[in-house]
Amino acid sequence: MNDIEPLPPDFIRIRRIALPTGVVALALCGLGWMFSAQAFYRAYLFAWLFYLGITLGSMAWVMIHHLVGGGWGRAIQRIAEAASLNLPLLLLLFMPILFGVHAIYPWADPLRVAHDAILRHKAPYLNLGFWTVRLFVYFLIWIGLSAWLAKASRQYDTTRSTSISLWMRRASAGGLVLYVLTMSLAGVDWIMSREPHYYSTIFGFILVVGHALSALLVLIIVLTFLIGREPLRSYVTLAHYNDLGNLLLTCVILWAYVAFAQYLITWSGTIREEVKWYYLRSKGIYGFLAAMMILLHFFVPFLLLLIKDVKRRPVWLAWICTGLLFMRLIDLYWMVVPTGEPITTLNRLWLNIAAPIGIGGVWLSSFIWHLARRPLLAVSEHAEPSTAMENKQDPETGPHGERHAHPA
Repeated sequence: MNDIEPLPPDFIRIRRIALPTGVVALALCGLGWMFSAQAFYRAYLFAWLFYLGITLGSMAWVMIHHLVGGGWGRAIQRIAEAASLNLPLLLLLFMPILFGVHAIYPWADPLRVAHDAILRHKAPYLNLGFWTVRLFVYFLIWIGLSAWLAKASRQYDTTRSTSISLWMRRASAGGLVLYVLTMSLAGVDWIMSREPHYYSTIFGFILVVGHALSALLVLIIVLTFLIGREPLRSYVTLAHYNDLGNLLLTCVILWAYVAFAQYLITWSGTIREEVKWYYLRSKGIYGFLAAMMILLHFFVPFLLLLIKDVKRRPVWLAWICTGLLFMRLIDLYWMVVPTGEPITTLNRLWLNIAAPIGIGGVWLSSFIWHLARRPLLAVSEHAEPSTAMENKQDPETGPHGERHAHPA
C-alpha cells in the first residue's frame, strides 16, 4: 500500500506540456506589463489568488480529515497534501505583486494618503513595511503547517505511531483556527485594501469558504483521473463519491449564504463607502458576471447535486466540478479586477486569459511533481467504516461507476 505507484502516462504528458505553456504565458504577461502595468497587475493578482485558494483549501481539507476521519478524506488526502506543498511556489510567484504594490494599492501611494483622511487613519496598519511583514508571517505559518502535516503523515505510514496521529489531530485543530484568522487578515491586505474605504467583517470568511470549495473541486477532478490506478482503484467506491458530492453541495450552499449575507447587510445599511463596492460590480460586464454566478455558481450545481445518482457517477461529478472551477475563477475576477481606473478592453481580455494560464501551468507542473513523490493512498489513522454500503454495486456501472472514464 505504501509503495509509490507511478502516475498515469497522461499526468506525465500534462506536466511536460504545463510547465513550458505556463512559462510562455507568463512571458506574454510580462509583455503586457510593458503596455499596461495596471492591467497586468490586476490580472496577475486575481489569477494568483485563485491558485492560492486551491492550495490553502487543500491544506484545510487535510486538517479536516485528520480531525474527523472518513473514507472520503483518505481518498483525497495524498492529492490534497501534494497541492498544499505548492505554497513555497506561490510565495515566489507573489514577488511581481510585491514589486508592483504601488500600482495596485492606493494606500501605497504617499500622495493619495496625504489627501485622504481615511487612508491616513489606516496608515499604521496599511503601510508597505507592516504589510510585507504580515505577508511573510502568513506564508511562514502556512508553509510550516502544510510541510509538517505532510511529513508526519508519511512517518505515520511507516510507524503507525498513535502519538504521531494524536499530534496531527492537535496540529490540525490549531491549524484550522490559524488558517481562518490569517486568511481573514490576508483577505483584507490583498483584496479589500484595494478599496480602503470599503469594509466587511465577513469578507475573510467568504474567502475561506471559497478556498474550501475551489480545493474540493480540484481534488475530485484529480481523483477521477486516478481511480483507475492502484491502490485507489481497489479503495475508492461510489459511497466515497457520494460523500464528496455531499460535501461539495454543502460548500456551494455555504458560499451562496455568506456571499448573499454580505450583500444584504450592505444593501440594508446603504453606507456610501460600502455600496460603492457593489455598484462597481453591477455595471456592464461585471453585472452580467454577477448574474452568471448566481445561476451557474449556485442554482445549477445546487439542483444537480441534490440528485444522488449524479453524485455517484464520477465522470458526471467531475464535469460539474470543472464548470464550478471556472466559476470560481470568475468570482475572483469579479472581486479583484473592477477596482481602479478603466482599462482598455484589449488589454483586459488577453491578460486575464494569459495570467491564469501562466500561473496555472507552473502550479500544475509542481503539483504533479509532488504527487508523483508520494503514495496515492495514505494509511488510515481512523477505524475503517463498514464496507457493506460502500461495496454495494450499481446495477449499471459496477462498484466504481464509470471509473475508467476521464472527465475531459
